[in-house]
Amino acid sequence: MARARGYSAIHVGVLVTAISMLVTGCEREPQVVAGPGVDLENRVLYVGALNAESGPAAELGRPFALGLRTLVHRINRGDADLMPEGWRVRLVERDQAYDPERVISTFEETHDQVLFYVSVFGSSSAVLLQSRLEEHGIVGFPTSNLSALGEHPNTPPVGPSYYLEGMRAMDWAVDQADGTEDLRVGVIYRGDEYGNDGYNGWLTAAQYYDIDVAVEHMIPADGSDHDLAGTLEQLRAQEVDVVFLATFPRETAAIMTGAAAIEYSPSMWIGNTPFIHEGFFDSRTIDPALFRDAYLVTGFPVWGDDRPVVRDFRESLEAYTEGRIAPNTYILTSYVWAQPGFEAFRRALEQGDVSREGYMRALRSIDDFETAGAFPDPLDFTRLPYRTATRTRILHMDMDAGELVMADDYANPRSMNEM
Repeated sequence: MARARGYSAIHVGVLVTAISMLVTGCEREPQVVAGPGVDLENRVLYVGALNAESGPAAELGRPFALGLRTLVHRINRGDADLMPEGWRVRLVERDQAYDPERVISTFEETHDQVLFYVSVFGSSSAVLLQSRLEEHGIVGFPTSNLSALGEHPNTPPVGPSYYLEGMRAMDWAVDQADGTEDLRVGVIYRGDEYGNDGYNGWLTAAQYYDIDVAVEHMIPADGSDHDLAGTLEQLRAQEVDVVFLATFPRETAAIMTGAAAIEYSPSMWIGNTPFIHEGFFDSRTIDPALFRDAYLVTGFPVWGDDRPVVRDFRESLEAYTEGRIAPNTYILTSYVWAQPGFEAFRRALEQGDVSREGYMRALRSIDDFETAGAFPDPLDFTRLPYRTATRTRILHMDMDAGELVMADDYANPRSMNEM
C-alpha cells in the first residue's frame, strides 16, 4: 500500500507541475530567450523611433512619425496580423531634429529600452549611428533608401535605393526624348548622402547612354549660401531639356519658383522619392502650374493608389486621427516602411529567441515578405548588401486631378548591370 501511495503521490506532483506550466504558459512565452525591449510577461514589445519632427527635414519627418503611430495604433487595436496574438507595441520616440548631436544623444537615451529601431529618420542620421548600432547589436531601420546603408547589416533599407531611382529617371528622360540625340540634361542635388546617392545614379545612367550632363549644381546641406539663381540661368542658357532633382520639397519649391521667375521651363523636372509632397497641389501654398511637367521616380505606393495596403491605411488613419489629418503620401510611406520590422519580431518569437541576436537572424531569414501590394515584388532581406527591392515606376503630377498618376510601370533601370 505504501508503494501504491508513493506512486500516486508522484503522479499528483507531475499533474500539479503540468497544470502550473499550463497556467504560466498563458501568461508568458514558454522557453523564450528575450533581450532588451521585450516584456514577455505582459507581452509588450518596445521599439525605438528617432524622428525628425523639427529641423530641416520636418516637412517629411512629421508625417512619417504620424504614420508610425498609425501603424502601432492598428496593431494594438488588433486590426493587423503583423504581431503575434496578444502582443502590443510601445513606441519609444525622440525628436532628433536631423541634427548630428541630437541623433547621438537620443540614441544614447533610448538604446537600452528597445529591441530595435523601427525608424532612424534620414540618410545622414542612419550613417552616423551605424557603428553604435553594431556595437549594441541593434537593428535600426533607416528612414532612407541610401544605397550605402544596405552595405551594413544593422541598417536594412526598405525598397529601391535613391541610386536606382536616379538611373531609372534617366531611362524615362531618354524614352520621352525618343533617344539621346540632342537630349540635354542637368541636375540639382543636396550635398548630403541622400542627394549624392541620387546624383550618382543619374551620372551612372548618363555614362551608360553616353550623355554629357550639361549643368550640375549642389545645394549645401548646411544651408549656406549658394548661387541657385546663377545655376537656373545656366540651365536656361544651355537649353537643358530635363533637370533631375535630388532635393527636399522646400528646395524643390525654390527651384521651381526661381525658374518661373526667369521664364525657364524645361520639358521635364524629375526627382527622387523625397523631392515633392501633396502640398504642391494646393494653390494656397504655391502655384500648382509650376509642376505641370514634374515627374516622380519611386518604388513606394502613393495616396491615390487602389491597393489593399492603401485602403487599410486610410481606414487606420481615419480611426487614429478621427478624420483630422489630410492625405499625405509620407504618412503612408512610413506605414509601409515599418512593417518588415514587426514581421522579423514575429518570426524571432516563433523561433524562441527575441534577443537582439535572434532578431537579426529572423530578419535575415525574410525572403518573401508581402506588403499587401505596397511593392511589386516580395521584400528580401537575406542578401548583403541588402537590395530589398529594385523596381521603380514613374508618376506624373496631374495638376488638374490633384494627384500623382502613373506615367510608366514598374521596371528595373537599364543600367543596373553597371552597378
